[in-house]
Amino acid sequence: MDSLSRVLQACVRTISGVMDAVQVTLSQLQKMRCDEYYAKICDEVLAEISEYNLNEIKLPRHMRPPSRFEKKLKAFESHR
Repeated sequence: MDSLSRVLQACVRTISGVMDAVQVTLSQLQKMRCDEYYAKICDEVLAEISEYNLNEIKLPRHMRPPSRFEKKLKAFESHR
């Protein structure tokens, strides 16, 4: 992703160079989407948590949207 940023900000760039950087960035992002990559990151984080004696990661509590938004949504859905 850094290469794409560098190529796009360069004073001298070519279309082929930009397209190559886009392809590299896309392949890196696709690798990050796999379960193995996520598991690796999760394992690393858990190791850091135990190493530094930190609190475990928790998802934020689920909050309902304000009622004024729910009323607007219901009104919108009733017009469909």
